[in-house]
Amino acid sequence: MGGRPHILRRNHFIKKGFQINFSVRFLALIVIEAILLGGLFWYVSSNTLTTGYVDSQLRIENTSSFFLPSMITYHLLVILIVGIIGALGLIFISHKIAGPLYRFEASLKEISRGDLTHRINTRKNDQLKDLSDSLNGFTSVIDGKVMGLKHNMKDVSEQIEKIQQGLPSEDQKSISGITDITHSLKKVQAILDEFKTSDDNDSKGREG
Repeated sequence: MGGRPHILRRNHFIKKGFQINFSVRFLALIVIEAILLGGLFWYVSSNTLTTGYVDSQLRIENTSSFFLPSMITYHLLVILIVGIIGALGLIFISHKIAGPLYRFEASLKEISRGDLTHRINTRKNDQLKDLSDSLNGFTSVIDGKVMGLKHNMKDVSEQIEKIQQGLPSEDQKSISGITDITHSLKKVQAILDEFKTSDDNDSKGREG
């Protein structure tokens, strides 16, 4: 249980569905904003006139008609540039959210299989780091509780075995009762053994 290893992610598309939806919604927001600005300009300028030169010719036109073609062109250009820059930026931003989410899913699967020694590893600047620390703290508490139960079960089993060995052979009723208790304890022990705790790692290390 030493320091957490540094995580270097080379693949920026960890959860493609989440990241693509995140980027598409942002780009849709830019398009909607551009449409609203264009519509507002058209509404405000629809009853005004503008004088200007077009190809050395003086023209007097409705303001919205005079500027709208160029505004549409500029809006499309801005949407394209901002969309490209925004998409690239969102890939990196969403990656800091998608990365931890991916780690959460993978780690929770390991924990659900009974590995209470597993911890969620996140990078220093990742989002949701506080959540990962809280989950790791919760798993550590459960790890300690199950570890304590395993030790208590072992002690109880040893005590019952000593009592059983000390009973006279003719006391069949007591022996039968203790045997039933032993079977029940073994069932509980089997359930506890499905969980891997930190003490199991220490035991393997001492055996190695």
